[in-house]
Amino acid sequence: MSVLAYCVALPGSLAQPDNVNSFEVEGLVCYYAEIPRMNANATETALRFHRVNTALFAAAAILPFQFPTTAASLEELQQKVASQAAHLRAALQRLQNSVQFELTFSVTSPASTSSQTGTEYLRQSQARERQLAEVLAQVRSSAGSYVLQWKERERGRDRRLFALVERRFQQVFSQVLQSVALPNGVECRVVGAWPATEFVDQ
Repeated sequence: MSVLAYCVALPGSLAQPDNVNSFEVEGLVCYYAEIPRMNANATETALRFHRVNTALFAAAAILPFQFPTTAASLEELQQKVASQAAHLRAALQRLQNSVQFELTFSVTSPASTSSQTGTEYLRQSQARERQLAEVLAQVRSSAGSYVLQWKERERGRDRRLFALVERRFQQVFSQVLQSVALPNGVECRVVGAWPATEFVDQ
């Protein structure tokens, strides 16, 4: 029997879910479950991992482990958490009133033809980059008063914005995003609110 780690939180902040175990070490509470062989019920285990973390996050800040983070024994998991405790505890203390949103922006454009020259391709790419930059600037300007910190990443031709938002402002932040008018040919997918894992490291 091995153990599957769900998340860590600050002590006293969360009620214990049914059929979930926990231990406290170095100023953290770690939530975990004993599991049989991982491959036997991988889908069910993944769904439960998501449900448990979602329920815990609804009440307070958590830092989920990457799924699946397992250990051969409880003692091994305790050692693993203890080795990272100072870093995780500091992050939770800093982020305990915050949530994270992820915004992915894409430019939809017709597929290039085989007759397209290198110059034409470069010109289209530059135009796409300018358009995305303008949209991201507009979003930052419109929603910036509710954002504690932004992070931007590239993913292929897309752009991803991560927004760190105070938990009490998450609904109004979502409403502001819905009011931002996107130009034709630009799409935005928003997910969140989630634990602020992107902002653990400063």
